[in-house]
Amino acid sequence: MSVCAAIRGDLDAYRDNTLDESRQCEVHEHLQGCTDCQQQAEQAAAIELELKDQASDWIPTAGLWTRIKSSAELQSTTRPVSGRRFYQLPWAAVALLLVTLGVTSFTLVDNAQRTGAEVVAAALVNEFHTFVVSHRELDYQDSRPAVVRKWFGDKVNFRVPLPVKTDDLPLAGGRLCNMFEQRIASFMYRIDDAWISLYIMRASPHRSSTADHELLLQGYGYIDWETQGLHYSLVGEVAIDRLRQIATSLRSTQLLTTLQGFHSASIQNSRLQIYSGRNHRDSNA
Repeated sequence: MSVCAAIRGDLDAYRDNTLDESRQCEVHEHLQGCTDCQQQAEQAAAIELELKDQASDWIPTAGLWTRIKSSAELQSTTRPVSGRRFYQLPWAAVALLLVTLGVTSFTLVDNAQRTGAEVVAAALVNEFHTFVVSHRELDYQDSRPAVVRKWFGDKVNFRVPLPVKTDDLPLAGGRLCNMFEQRIASFMYRIDDAWISLYIMRASPHRSSTADHELLLQGYGYIDWETQGLHYSLVGEVAIDRLRQIATSLRSTQLLTTLQGFHSASIQNSRLQIYSGRNHRDSNA
């Protein structure tokens, strides 16, 4: 059996976190470097997510269970078949149930394949969950925003914004993730022994719309947004209300930092223009 085949055979258990710790880490490391297995895991996670969300909203019709029960009672009698007695009790009920669920499942799978935003959300939550349960060390530990930003350097193909750090949102360090055929920067925060990760990547076609998403997956809160060509995903072990407050704080602070950056750049450009003008006048004199 190939390595990829063995990994794919463990994907369900990996998502459910039922593998032993060493195997869980092995699968995670393989997914970080294998695009084909990443796609398999992302598609499976998206389908599972969609099925769970839709199943909670699907309510059987009032007459469905009555028809199943009546069909089962009707077929509970035995019939001789080629000298043997053939029990047909479950088949009509099972057939009816499978047809009903089959139509629903087909619709759900089709929907799951079309919703790229859920693929991103499910994959990032799975990545975060694996980090939390494996108790792995951060790739880089430091609480200074400028130092963590410098560490990412050219490890990603975009300019990493300066991470936010406040009294109630202490920065712990950074991690580098390889997903969606690109490298993703992850700023890690620690609040009362609870991990929070801010994933940053380039905005991509995985995004199905420009609307923000707010979800609760595997017990973790998930909120994402896009700005200035970057996609931000916030995942945490805190309540969704608390995560929403953090997201609002991050977005407002980023906006303020951006505006300050533009303001500083404008002042610098003005100084350069004034200096250049003085030199020009001096040379003419």
